[in-house]
Amino acid sequence: MSHLVSNLIGYDRLADDTREVLDTLIAKDVEVQTKSGFWYAMRLMPYRTLDNVIEGAVLTFVDIDALKRTQEALEENEALYRALVTASADVVYRMNPDWSEMRELHGRDFIPDTDSPSRAWLKRYILAEDQPKVLAAINEAIKTKSTFRLEHRVIRVDASPGWTSSRAVPLLDADGAIVQWVGTATDISEHKTAEEELAQDLKAMELQSEIGSAFVRREGPEILLQKIVDAAVAAAHADMGTIQLVDSASGTLQIKAHHGFEKRWIDYWQNVGKGKGVCGTAMEKGERVVVEDVVTSPIFEDPEAQKIMREAGVKAVISTPLTGSDGRAIGMFSVHYILPHKPKERELNRLDVIGRLAVDVIERIRADGYLGRGKSRA
Repeated sequence: MSHLVSNLIGYDRLADDTREVLDTLIAKDVEVQTKSGFWYAMRLMPYRTLDNVIEGAVLTFVDIDALKRTQEALEENEALYRALVTASADVVYRMNPDWSEMRELHGRDFIPDTDSPSRAWLKRYILAEDQPKVLAAINEAIKTKSTFRLEHRVIRVDASPGWTSSRAVPLLDADGAIVQWVGTATDISEHKTAEEELAQDLKAMELQSEIGSAFVRREGPEILLQKIVDAAVAAAHADMGTIQLVDSASGTLQIKAHHGFEKRWIDYWQNVGKGKGVCGTAMEKGERVVVEDVVTSPIFEDPEAQKIMREAGVKAVISTPLTGSDGRAIGMFSVHYILPHKPKERELNRLDVIGRLAVDVIERIRADGYLGRGKSRA
C-alpha cells in the first residue's frame, strides 16, 4: 500500500480511505495522478463474502488519462469541441444547461449519433433501470456546477445494453452561469463484463467451498444436493435449476433438488426417460445438451411440454450428465433461464467443475448408505 501511495501525486490518504470504506461499507471514488503524469479513476470497495462478512477491500484503477486531458482542455476553451470530435476515439456530446436537450452526440459506432437537438435522448440512450441514477447525478452536477461523472448502462447501436464511463464539464459565462455541458463517454463494456465474470468466478468458488465444508460436516443428502443445484445456478448465471438421479429400477431421471420451480413443473418432469426434454436428450446422447431458445428447439415439439415450459417462464436450458467413476450415468443437473441464452465457455467450464464435485458427493453419499441407486429419503 505504501508503494502505491508513493507513486501518486497529492494523494496520501489510501490507508485512511480504506479504513473509511471498511467502516461505512460505502465505495469511494478518487481521481489520482501518477508521478509519470497519468490519470486514473481509483475505486475502493468493501469485499463481502456470500456469508455477508467483510473480509477486506478491493482496489481497482481505470485509465482516464485521455479523458482527463480532454476535460481540462474543454474547461479552457469551448472552441476545442470540434477538434475533440475529430481527434477523440470516445463518444463526444453536448447538452444544454439543464440537460433537457441533447444538442449533438458523436457515437463512434458505440451508440447512435444525434445530429440535431433532441429532448428524447434519455429514453434513446439510457436503460430504463439506470435513468433514475443518471438523472440524480445530473441534478447534483447542475446544482454544484461541477463535473458530471457516472458509470451507467446505455443502449448500443445494435440495441444491446453496454456500459459507459461518462464525464461532462459545465462551460460557464462571465457571470458564472452554465452555458452548456461538453462531455465524453468511454465504452467500458468489456471492463464491466470482466468484472462480472470475476465476481461470478469468486461466487462459484465460494459455493464450491461451501459444498465441501457441508460434506465434511456430514450434512444430509438433501442439503448437499440442494447446495449443488444452487451452486450450478449461480455459476451459470441462471435463474432456475434441478439435479436428478438415475433410478436403478426404472432407469429414469428423478428430481432430487431444485431451485426456483413450482410443483406443477416438478411433477411433469419428475420421471424422465431417455429422449424426453433436454435432460432426457442429454442422457440419451451421454453428453451436455444446450437449448438456447426453447421456442425454436425441436426437443420441445410436444405441445404439453411447450406449455409447461412456457408457464414456468423457461426460455433456455443447459443439461449436464453426471457420470460415475465406473463410467455409468448416475444423474443430471440442469440450469434454466427466463430469457434465450447462449452460454459462454467460461460458464460451461464452471458447470464442469461443479459436475465433478457433484459426482464425488453423490458417490460418497451412496457409499455411506444415505442413498440407494436412484432412491432418496428426500
